[in-house]
Amino acid sequence: MGRTDTSATLDWATEDEKAPEPAPQSEYEKKKQTFITRAIWTLVMIGIFFGSMFAGHIYMIIIVTAVQIISFKEVIAISHVPSRARSLRFTKTLNWYFLGTTMYFLYGESVIYYFKHIVLVDRVLLPFATHHRFISFMLYVMGKFSRQLHRRIIIANVV
Repeated sequence: MGRTDTSATLDWATEDEKAPEPAPQSEYEKKKQTFITRAIWTLVMIGIFFGSMFAGHIYMIIIVTAVQIISFKEVIAISHVPSRARSLRFTKTLNWYFLGTTMYFLYGESVIYYFKHIVLVDRVLLPFATHHRFISFMLYVMGKFSRQLHRRIIIANVV
């Protein structure tokens, strides 16, 4: 009978031989391993938090925006199923539009404040800085109008 390589051990064993099973861990060992894993990941997350805090304003804005967008994407994915069942076409698009409008309104003034040496000098960005609240309001009104129009079209198709 020839010897074959088994994946359980690095030694050679015959086909009749069984690889030794690892000894079951005691409850204490399992808890110890869980504690070590959680402690390591806690320290890693604390390190990432302080690293991002020391990175500066722009990196914090990018991180918070990314987390908000990822969270919003998950929420939209959950709510998209019922809207698809009722054949609401532009619901997802309007939700993303309102997210962008809200983020522009909420973060716009902070970005203008922290980067005024760039925003207030650039001739392209200056109108966005000086008329920020008016632009935000008009974006909201256009979105509200689009949503009402969308609802009327849906109601007209149902009736």
